[in-house]
Amino acid sequence: GRPILYVTIHSTASGRDIPYTTEEQGTLNWFNNPNSNASAHVLIPRTVKEIWRCVDDDNTAWTVEGLNPVALNMEFAHRFVNDPADAVTRSQLERGAYQVAVWCGKYDIPIRRVIDFDHGASGIIGHGEIPTRYNTNHHTDPGPYFDWDTFLELVRDWR
Repeated sequence: GRPILYVTIHSTASGRDIPYTTEEQGTLNWFNNPNSNASAHVLIPRTVKEIWRCVDDDNTAWTVEGLNPVALNMEFAHRFVNDPADAVTRSQLERGAYQVAVWCGKYDIPIRRVIDFDHGASGIIGHGEIPTRYNTNHHTDPGPYFDWDTFLELVRDWR
């Protein structure tokens, strides 16, 4: 198999004031559109307590140009990155943490947040923390209200 060095955390963050079910279904439709050139391994919906598989771990998802071959990618469904009232919920964090713990165990990825990407440490990284040479669309997700401390604590608890 391919070496996996990162888990990349994303948010759907359409920026549209639409029902969450519409946000989630729209994301799945986008991932299933071959012209979108976008996908993630899993989507963590807000409206149901599930983890939705989009791409098998053995296949490459298309989220961050240049890092796709060495990363597993998780999308959290929510609409507004910069709105604290629309932050990822505790339930979403718990389900996401479970999946990340599984990946970290299976692929020997350290449970740590990667902030200084250029020093080559593997771990868990937010899409917005990836340098612009890979993050060519200048994404900022999962955003300033993503609770990294709680999320990483939950990942450690699952391990």
